[in-house]
Amino acid sequence: MPDSGVMNNSCVPGSVMVGVDGSPSSDTAVVWAATYALAQRRPLAIVHGAGHPVPTDFTDFTGDVAEAHQDLRMAGRHVSDHALGLAQATSPAVDVSVHLALREPRELLLEMAKDASVLVLGTRGRGSVASLLLGSVSVALAAHAPCPVVVARSPRASAGPDGLPVVVGADGTAGSAGALTLGFELASEQNRRLEVVHAIGDAWLFPFPGLVSSEMVNEEINGWELLLAESLAGYSEKFPDVVVDSRLVRGSPAQALVSASGAASVVVVGSRGRSAVTSRLLGSVSRSVVEHAQCTVAVVRGVGT
Repeated sequence: MPDSGVMNNSCVPGSVMVGVDGSPSSDTAVVWAATYALAQRRPLAIVHGAGHPVPTDFTDFTGDVAEAHQDLRMAGRHVSDHALGLAQATSPAVDVSVHLALREPRELLLEMAKDASVLVLGTRGRGSVASLLLGSVSVALAAHAPCPVVVARSPRASAGPDGLPVVVGADGTAGSAGALTLGFELASEQNRRLEVVHAIGDAWLFPFPGLVSSEMVNEEINGWELLLAESLAGYSEKFPDVVVDSRLVRGSPAQALVSASGAASVVVVGSRGRSAVTSRLLGSVSRSVVEHAQCTVAVVRGVGT
């Protein structure tokens, strides 16, 4: 049975976690998370950070703080109860827990994400939180959360008889393994095609592009195609129902994936983790895709990050 009154900061290990704030994009995230939890046969944890109470009457500081606590808690319960009802309507068979705390959303979600299999967020907030989402909350959590992070956008109409595909950005290295696995899982669960995109860019042509012959270009492309094919080895046996189209594209990875998102149901991209550089947020590719994609985006950490 769902629990609409749990006030602790932990959830069942392996839960699908969704951060909510009562906004329309939050509802989109709840629907995505509840659907994914059902497909994965995992419990769903609804999390709402209601923020810290701010007293306004300093002549009666104690009473004002208590009233501010009560107001925030009541508003938070309204948000979490709405999300609970939406999750139950979407996936009635999923076990749901609700976690409400008078804390900032980012710090609460980051703390609780250690027990989650995936963290799902919306793209826009409400009120004072609107300036943080998609800004610092979604992007920072995608950068620092210890689990994959999904930034959910409203689904769009299907294109053609096969619908919109799942797109994965891959570079042929072990760092793409997590993104490929999630991409295959989503394609299988949703009965969609999988497009694996490797953007090669033009940097390898410099500093002397005029000295690169067509034979050298073809040799380089053949090497990338072989590397990409090798990185996909074994997935067909594990996901025989998934139709896969892998392709190399010219241009930057960020541009290629943002462009592909216009005709995709979800884009899955890897992240390089918590190095000194990426701790600034996500790095150029993941952050650009999270912020500019036209569909849902999933960010998965690479091996060893």
